[in-house]
Amino acid sequence: MAQLRRNYQQFAGLDTQIIVVGLEKAAAFREYWKKEDLPFIGLPDPEHHVSKLYGQEVKLFKLGRRPAQMLIIKPAK
Repeated sequence: MAQLRRNYQQFAGLDTQIIVVGLEKAAAFREYWKKEDLPFIGLPDPEHHVSKLYGQEVKLFKLGRRPAQMLIIKPAK
């Protein structure tokens, strides 16, 4: 996420929204976002609903999953 933070303005200039989907419950996720002062959207997904929609698998034997980082590009006008 450090790289995303460094390049945030470049993404914003390209009409790209950064959304990071994380494992944590809402309270823990909100605390982390506040502490790190991240400029992009963070979405807690402890039950993996959003992650499954985008095809990210959860493998319990591999200690869960990494946070999903999605770049959503607005269609050209």
